[in-house]
Amino acid sequence: MTDRGGARDGFIYKSAKEWNEETGLTPYAVNKARKKLQAIGMLETKKKRANGSPTIHYRLNKDELISRIIQFLADKNKVADNTSTENEQQPVESNPKPQVPKYVLKEGVNPEEMHEPVSFLGFLDYCKFTPKYIDEADYFTTKFENKFRKKHPLLPMKQWMSVYESLSLVFDDSHRAEIEVALDQMKAMIDKYFKTDFQDGCDYSILNFNTKEVKKKLFNDIQAHNKVKGEQ
Repeated sequence: MTDRGGARDGFIYKSAKEWNEETGLTPYAVNKARKKLQAIGMLETKKKRANGSPTIHYRLNKDELISRIIQFLADKNKVADNTSTENEQQPVESNPKPQVPKYVLKEGVNPEEMHEPVSFLGFLDYCKFTPKYIDEADYFTTKFENKFRKKHPLLPMKQWMSVYESLSLVFDDSHRAEIEVALDQMKAMIDKYFKTDFQDGCDYSILNFNTKEVKKKLFNDIQAHNKVKGEQ
């Protein structure tokens, strides 16, 4: 890949044509990826002049990247350790406390004053997030776009905030409490959601998916499917 504008401060830039040639990404996809990486602190951007025009320049946060690689490897080892003892009797917590997704509003952002609805990408502009939960919402909105060939409906900031806080939480009958669903399970639930024929009036929005009844049914269906698959 060619990196243009490599200054002492580490910022580089590429044209839309170069991004497409080197990654295959459209301008929309590049913009979407940029906002996600900015939201998790992996990427810094700023506008600088290039060839006489204001151009977005990029700089990778290397410390954040290294930190996430280390965390990924630690999590991978943890999963391996858990798998080696999966047949052992494990105590079940009777009332597990869900790990509520965390996000921080950027300085100066007041959702009470934001009455105009925004897209998911617009929501990303106003907050800093935990990566896992961005992936869930991004996966959902991408599935919506692929199914209906249009963008997900705009939502008020406060609705996006509510969705973001509760999207990964599902009421589990065995625990009689809300539990946090793993990313792969959540993706399976989303896939099933868009393959399900709901009654007339369902708009397949993230608000409908995020209702307690819908998520509970999808979660139970996925659990039952996995159980049958494991017994075969």
